[in-house]
Amino acid sequence: MKKKLSILFALCLLASFLPFKISESFAASADIPNRLRIGLESKYKEVSEIKINNKTIAIGYEQNGAFVQACEISSETGFSVAAAGAWLDAGGADYLNYNEAVAASESYKAEGKNAAVGLNGGKWRVYFSGEGSDAGKIALSGASSLIIFDGINPQIKDNVHLSIYLGERNYRGIIEFGRYSGQKISAVNLVSMDEYLYGVVPSEMPSSWHSEALKAQSVAARSYAVTSVDQGKHPNFDLCDTIHCQVYLGSGVNESESTKQAVDATSGTMVYYGGKVINAVFFASSGGMTEDSENVWAYELPYFRGVKEINETTAPQWTQSFTTSELTELAAKSGADIGTVTDMKITKTGNTGRVLELSIMGSKGVKTLEKEAVRTFFAPSAEGSLISRSFTINYGSTVSSAVYAIAAEGEVVEIPSETQTVSVIGANGVIEPVQLSTVSTSNSESFTIVGAGNGHGVGLSQHGAKGMAELGYSYIDILKYYYTGVEVK
Repeated sequence: MKKKLSILFALCLLASFLPFKISESFAASADIPNRLRIGLESKYKEVSEIKINNKTIAIGYEQNGAFVQACEISSETGFSVAAAGAWLDAGGADYLNYNEAVAASESYKAEGKNAAVGLNGGKWRVYFSGEGSDAGKIALSGASSLIIFDGINPQIKDNVHLSIYLGERNYRGIIEFGRYSGQKISAVNLVSMDEYLYGVVPSEMPSSWHSEALKAQSVAARSYAVTSVDQGKHPNFDLCDTIHCQVYLGSGVNESESTKQAVDATSGTMVYYGGKVINAVFFASSGGMTEDSENVWAYELPYFRGVKEINETTAPQWTQSFTTSELTELAAKSGADIGTVTDMKITKTGNTGRVLELSIMGSKGVKTLEKEAVRTFFAPSAEGSLISRSFTINYGSTVSSAVYAIAAEGEVVEIPSETQTVSVIGANGVIEPVQLSTVSTSNSESFTIVGAGNGHGVGLSQHGAKGMAELGYSYIDILKYYYTGVEVK
């Protein structure tokens, strides 16, 4: 199987496959949260241990939405966070601060106890190892320190460098550790909206693109974030850091001055329809025209109307090829009992030219795909999901049928392929010449899908925004063009 995919920027590919779920309650209030909780699922979801490279960290917990600092500790070798195992609260007095609790734990150690400092609901205690139960406790350890967290999720920050370094990535704000859904550790980054967007925008659009395109992306991403928080898709945080929400790599991977300026220049600005913020979805490239929402998802929404591109000069062109045997395997994986695949045809297109219905014919039946299922049907293959639904199909290795005749002796003979005319005896007994043409089946041994664009096609086209910006359109012009009837404020 061969795949030819010309994508100018790999980052745009990430945005094109965001699995948005449109609903009629799509709009949200205009409130921008003071702080977002970003689940760092791409790197730190249910892991055994998380390394912290900072040498000095402030440790605390959340109370009434605010960070309460409990202590500050140092370690030349950094720190690590993991599930604590069995530790038991020693009982006795609460200690006024971390240092008092350390002194008490040292006294217990002198008595032969394996003791450590513990923070229980904001109170300093001493814990004994190997006794009691695990019960979701978390251990944070450094070169010469160990703190057991009981009943709270620890939060850390660096008061000097203002970033926390987890492995090869660093994050602004605060990092929270929790055992939210299992026995292992997950991390959540608490940051302001614009600090979050500093990491999102360059992950979704190349920072070298025109500043007005970057501003349009910033406003779309901010609007999407606000409405996604209101949808409450994640129980322990607001958004994740993957393509399921928006790609967020923290502050040290691809952040740039140009994207920071775009975020700052549009701070607080969002896209509104009817006085409410819209979930401003976006994608990489339309290949000519964007799409109406109902041709991708379930609902017809007035601000998601297809528009022709003005200057999308960098739309990706691509091909993906499949054999009949590969399609037969894909059909089986999808649960379609259609036997051996014999043909594949586009059976319906929309007014934007995108495929709305694709039929795959087999020896036992037909599998009909609609809307985005046209793309995702191919996901289990080495080719993966189709890049977009703007495509045509080229057929290869057509199978031709031979022509046969019954000779005078009753023998069935094949007529040579170079023969152009034959003489036959008609019903009236008259011998007449008949012109021959090759008779072919519609079956093909291979199918090459030739397409343009990248993504679902609804909302802001990133390559299109780039082209409009290069013609002199402002970010407000761009947003109002791709989102029909909206206000940008």
